[in-house]
Amino acid sequence: MILRIVWSSYLKNTMRKQILLVVIFSVFYFIMITYLESKVISPMILNKDYCYYHTHETPFLVELFYMSPASNGHPDGSFFQLFFILFISVTFGYFTKKIVLIK
Repeated sequence: MILRIVWSSYLKNTMRKQILLVVIFSVFYFIMITYLESKVISPMILNKDYCYYHTHETPFLVELFYMSPASNGHPDGSFFQLFFILFISVTFGYFTKKIVLIK
């Protein structure tokens, strides 16, 4: 009961509601996009043999999204990939919030 009163008084401010919705949708999209990227997109782009790029030239997309300075020639996630997915998920979360709050 007390939690409900505190929660409702906390969410009376519409700006707080909007920020909370953006955060909730962004976390949902981040988890969903990360899962899709690791299970669908990465297997389509990357070679099954992780040592393939020791002897062959690395394509630009693989270099950009999967090669970090500590990768030692093996594709793994880079910081750019993480920030790109975070940017996409926050953008989707913001636009989903706008769609949900249309009255």
